[in-house]
Amino acid sequence: MSLIPVVQVLDGAPTLTPTGGSAQVATATVSKAFAWTGSNPEGGTTAYSINWGDGGAVSTGNFTGTATLSLSVNHTYATTGAKTLVLTATDAQGSVTTSTVTVTVS
Repeated sequence: MSLIPVVQVLDGAPTLTPTGGSAQVATATVSKAFAWTGSNPEGGTTAYSINWGDGGAVSTGNFTGTATLSLSVNHTYATTGAKTLVLTATDAQGSVTTSTVTVTVS
């Protein structure tokens, strides 16, 4: 009887925490800074996409850092009202996590 070796690869999804919390305020037509910190257990490149919740273009790029993640971006909302900003992070192994921030724009 032959034994077949089994290799188990553990893949943890990135973690994300919005600086300033998950409920934030902004002023229409004024640039607002948004930031996140987090981690990627396996290291490597972690890509992101941000749906700003205002019908505009989605922002994409890569996080600064490999194991420790850091992201700071600015966005200007053109109109007032509640917006749901969704940051999606995808690591090199394909694990995905999201961070949602409710933005009240006045």
